[in-house]
Amino acid sequence: MPKNSQSAKKAAKVVEAFDLRCRGYRYRDIGKAIGVSATTAFRYVSQELARLAKEATEGAERLRVIEHARLEDSYRETQHGILATRDSDPTAHVRYIEQARKISESIRKLYGLDAPEEHNFGFSWTDLAAAAADEVD
Repeated sequence: MPKNSQSAKKAAKVVEAFDLRCRGYRYRDIGKAIGVSATTAFRYVSQELARLAKEATEGAERLRVIEHARLEDSYRETQHGILATRDSDPTAHVRYIEQARKISESIRKLYGLDAPEEHNFGFSWTDLAAAAADEVD
């Protein structure tokens, strides 16, 4: 059997295994349905998940690049407005500055720079509450 034909058949099995898993089938049942072992069915589903994750990541990155370019264009226009209104229109000048701040915030969010950080202080809220209760007693 030609290699391309084998690759096409395997690709079809990978997609079918993923589809069956999405419909709630167990790996053992997926294997039986497509003629492979449960371990191979698991591997096929994992491969398809990895492919989809990569595709989503690449799509998200393309969108991020487009959005960043749009925000940069808006930011440049806003900078021109800031310079043009600096001495002539204080109200418009403040509006342009606020617009520039919002664009900068959008750029930070686009790259996840404003995401909250998780801090671990070595105790939980339950520990803190218990310590506070001990202090009251």
